Amino acid sequence: LVMRYGDEWKKRLRCTIALTDGSPARLAALNASLRMYRPNYLHMWQLKTFWYELKFFIDDLIFQTFETMETRPPVPYEELDSSYKVLVDEIRKHKEQFVQARANNAVEELNKFWLRKTRKCVLSVLMVQRPDEETPRFFRGMNLEVSMPTGSLCSERNVIGTALASDPSLRRQDLRSIAVLSMTLDKPSQNGDETPRLPPSPERQRFVRRPRSQSSTCSVHSGTNPNKFAGELNPIQPCGACLEWLKKIAEVNPTFKVMTFPNSDCLEAFVHEVS
Repeated sequence: LVMRYGDEWKKRLRCTIALTDGSPARLAALNASLRMYRPNYLHMWQLKTFWYELKFFIDDLIFQTFETMETRPPVPYEELDSSYKVLVDEIRKHKEQFVQARANNAVEELNKFWLRKTRKCVLSVLMVQRPDEETPRFFRGMNLEVSMPTGSLCSERNVIGTALASDPSLRRQDLRSIAVLSMTLDKPSQNGDETPRLPPSPERQRFVRRPRSQSSTCSVHSGTNPNKFAGELNPIQPCGACLEWLKKIAEVNPTFKVMTFPNSDCLEAFVHEVS
């Protein structure tokens, strides 16, 4: 690490200590230590054949992606670092502006043209801060789906372009983190339900998490109707094209973070490195 990254090696070194015993605990510790590299796993579930007969069968292996093995829960807003709290505050403001426009029937052009393909709106906020700046700056973005042949412009790439258009002297090191939130153009009904009119775009990837216990989700849904989030794609992960952009940023800024949310209430957040 020192030979390759020089003084930056400390940002790339991870050490995790598991204070419990058993295979699940060891796997969780390994997963936490390697999280910034987001490795995939090969699970050999028929060990007896291998150990006692020295035979290896391809059917004994199960391929698991990092996403399916990831067990890190979302972090409540109150427990986030102060630098992430301000980012959550900004994405909430962005969301409230969108919700207000939707309530006032002011998103007709989005319905008819800009998002007519999927009716799925993805909001983003990019946090930027130079070393000589005391406070960060924030830029807002949104996805656009004008034409299928030309492809969609994802929210992440849109907001990066907006930031550079506002300040062409920005360096990749100045881009600190990005928050991404999925919304829908359909208004909630009186009982809190939302019915999407079209399936989600195949270009976006939904992050699938394993179900958590009821106690771990009560802070999110307590006092609210979970159906109010129907039609959303949260937590939504960058598509392949956006991921390439973010990887280029992470090459010179390994502390760059991507923030996603279990739902549009934004009471909890996932904060992770770029894979």
